[in-house]
Amino acid sequence: METNNNQKRLLIIAGIMVAIYVLDVVVYEPLALSWAQRAARLKTLKESLSSGQQLIKSGPALRQRWTNMMNATLKSDVSLAQSDMLKAFDRWAKDSGIAVTSIHPQWKATGEDYAMLEVRADATGNIESLTKFLYNVERSHNPRDKSETEHLGVRIEDVEVSTRDENGRVLSLVLQVSGLQLGVTPDQ
Repeated sequence: METNNNQKRLLIIAGIMVAIYVLDVVVYEPLALSWAQRAARLKTLKESLSSGQQLIKSGPALRQRWTNMMNATLKSDVSLAQSDMLKAFDRWAKDSGIAVTSIHPQWKATGEDYAMLEVRADATGNIESLTKFLYNVERSHNPRDKSETEHLGVRIEDVEVSTRDENGRVLSLVLQVSGLQLGVTPDQ
């Protein structure tokens, strides 16, 4: 009888172990996985919420910056935009003391609501005057710089500097600048 009781005990213990295993596989592991997924999703949502709240807080500053960028573009009239760009080159050259030997403006056609005015300029001068000229060109698109009366949406695309004499005192500059014009209709 004692072996029969031991067998019953072993069967009961084995049954309990199988039940625990089944509960672990069927109930606990799926719940643990679900909880981990929910915790990860909750973390992602909290980060997204925090990012959204930060974006809302910085909204006015971003809108002001966007307005400044939109205002720092070439005029929508093609001839006025080109005239402004050429006047700016003249102003930059006079301020820096370089001699501009040639300027070649060319419109880059686009099918969108913007256009690009590419200007290639050749100039000569010493290192100080060329540096000041490049500084003036670069500073012209910065709306925070109040020293310029007019802000142009320009970007320096290419710069080549070479020497024109044996001592390197007279330098030659080849510069390509592009200006952004917004609000253009494709037929312009």
